[in-house]
Amino acid sequence: MFSDLTGKVRLKNKCKIADQPEDPEKYQQYRRKKEIQIERLEVQLKARLPKGRNVTNGEMIACRDTKQLLSNPIQQKPKKGKKAKKHTHYELLLRRRQQQQDNDIKRQQAQTKFANNRFGESELGIYVDRLLAKAIVEMAIQYQASSIILPDLKNVREILDSEIQAKAETKIPGCKKAQKQYAGNYRKNIHRWSYARLCDAIKSKAIQKGLAIETSRQIPSGTPEIQARDLALIAYHHRQQATS
Repeated sequence: MFSDLTGKVRLKNKCKIADQPEDPEKYQQYRRKKEIQIERLEVQLKARLPKGRNVTNGEMIACRDTKQLLSNPIQQKPKKGKKAKKHTHYELLLRRRQQQQDNDIKRQQAQTKFANNRFGESELGIYVDRLLAKAIVEMAIQYQASSIILPDLKNVREILDSEIQAKAETKIPGCKKAQKQYAGNYRKNIHRWSYARLCDAIKSKAIQKGLAIETSRQIPSGTPEIQARDLALIAYHHRQQATS
């Protein structure tokens, strides 16, 4: 219902007014029905939104390991008369690790013969780092994160060495020889990863998507999940102190 320029009251869209008065009970039932529908829609919308927007409670929203981050399938064309095998990007990482192990063996053999023991860096490692960076940024966008926190790489080797030694002493107490062997094998797997190159790939991908990059000191204690959570909390508290 509206009023035109002449001051006459007209009905919008040529609607008609019922001759009989509306039943209040039926109106209340109709209104309650609509309210229930709205409440159900709100519940559905909230379920679709990412949870855990408040980081002050220390709750971990989601956690992905390397295998989960590289779980996307590799697109391959099937050969004639055969079905395409399903392969994931994680298999590329396993292939890269095998290449590094083979290079270590070749390097040791070359050292005993006093031959050239330098082997070039494979392009596969760079490609895997880019895949990881893409998956990390996509996860940040999925959970509506405004920034990505990276650990400060200053003295990262020393921190990892002390952590590895502590793990070896906990896993094999009282046996120095076994601890040394365990720490050596664990250290090889850790040091094979180029942290600086991976961080550069994450920064480049995050800038493309409009995400900020922050660095924070990582506490070398607890599981990787707890370390990641504490890293984000430390960066959050530093940000709060800087703005206050």
